[in-house]
Amino acid sequence: MFCFQARPYKRIEKENSGGVENHRVNETSLIVGATLKRARGASLVRRLLSLPPDGGALVSYARWTAFFCSLFFYQSVSAATQTSSGVEGVEPQKGVTTGQLESVVKKPSSTKRFGPSMALTSFFYGPAVDDVGAGTTPGIYEGSVDGLSLQNQVSLTFNPAQDLWITPVFDFVYRFTDSDGFNANEFALDYDSFIRIARTNIFNERVAFSNVGLNADVRVFFPTSEFSRDNRTIGSARFSLVPFIRTRDQKWSFNFLNYVKYWLQTEEISPVYETAIPQVMFYTGPSITYQFSQRVSAWLLFEATMAVNSLGEDNRSDPERSLVDIEPGFDLQITKNLYVSPYLNWYLSQPITTTSLNVIAKVVLF
Repeated sequence: MFCFQARPYKRIEKENSGGVENHRVNETSLIVGATLKRARGASLVRRLLSLPPDGGALVSYARWTAFFCSLFFYQSVSAATQTSSGVEGVEPQKGVTTGQLESVVKKPSSTKRFGPSMALTSFFYGPAVDDVGAGTTPGIYEGSVDGLSLQNQVSLTFNPAQDLWITPVFDFVYRFTDSDGFNANEFALDYDSFIRIARTNIFNERVAFSNVGLNADVRVFFPTSEFSRDNRTIGSARFSLVPFIRTRDQKWSFNFLNYVKYWLQTEEISPVYETAIPQVMFYTGPSITYQFSQRVSAWLLFEATMAVNSLGEDNRSDPERSLVDIEPGFDLQITKNLYVSPYLNWYLSQPITTTSLNVIAKVVLF
């Protein structure tokens, strides 16, 4: 697979849903401290976890972000002294969302470190199949529409150790039309930019006629979007786990992307929109892929989300809100550095005629 971003944060980041997550810091600290007792850098991790619990939301956010980064880095440096089998590089993830798809650029199997790589990934959210000329795309609420837009992510990926990937991502949007279908032709910051720290092949073992493994990543989001700035959001963090199964012939693969995202809010009610604001979101996105050749593959993604807002209300109570969708698509490698993924998106609570036409394109600049 080359690109895996199904409807990035468009769905949830602009939603007024979220919730309160209770971290059991003391219990977790004891467990983690025991687990990392013999690990290099464990003293640093223990110091991070032993920060005063009354340091406020910002201290808690920094503590957990630093902990996960330290843990991933330690595992990656340890793995760098070993040879690894199976999939190398950035694991494709459909569901970036929220789905936010990622691209797949396989790296050669080696214990050497790789230089930086820069890429531009664009997501075109297109019209419904029954009204291609409408100038709008189906929204997440029944009967709603959004303007046509092109989300763009400029990324610079560093590979300091085998199976460790650090990627700052700048996110911006070009709006072709507004929600009424009229020309907009403007740039905007609709989604937060972020830094992703990915750890691939945490384990990768042969089981029967397949390889079973696990990838993970941590993302730290900055309040660059208009929505976050209006809500006075400090930022957000996302932790993902991606178990995968691959057949030995590499024809079939199964990915199970799961993540939780937590927003650090300073307000319970948006001072601009006068509504509750996002607090926590849970996402799952299992997918199946069949590889026809090195350049062509087909995939099917199922996505489900649940979000809780700053007042503790979850989005399941809204009958007009779509919580699940299905996305069939293809990954095509056009040239060595150009990948294109056309796909359909159907919110299952809406008529099938609202299925939208979408395209992801990725250009590897170097």
